[in-house]
Amino acid sequence: MSNQSFLIFSIQDSLLAIDAHVVREILWLPELTPIEEAPPYVTGVFNLRGKIILVIDLAIRLGHASQQYHLTDNLIVTEIEERLTGMTVNMRKERGRFISCNRIPLFLR
Repeated sequence: MSNQSFLIFSIQDSLLAIDAHVVREILWLPELTPIEEAPPYVTGVFNLRGKIILVIDLAIRLGHASQQYHLTDNLIVTEIEERLTGMTVNMRKERGRFISCNRIPLFLR
């Protein structure tokens, strides 16, 4: 059996988790620059210390209806295959450990 650390967060009424090793930062939701003609789940981009980060609305990407953002919303910045991406989430919950988690959806494709 293997132990893995995950960051647990919520999107609308769903609890989700992401491998903690790919999480680079957790920020309050910054002001975003929209991108014209982008897919509906692409919220925009922002500058993080000189790097332009694409931000997706994970709720929309997973098929939930679009909702307004709130002051308590967070942005999880991940690094997967040397690519930084931001995901809007309602609220960071906690860090957890799971044993033998062998089925993780790849929602960033």
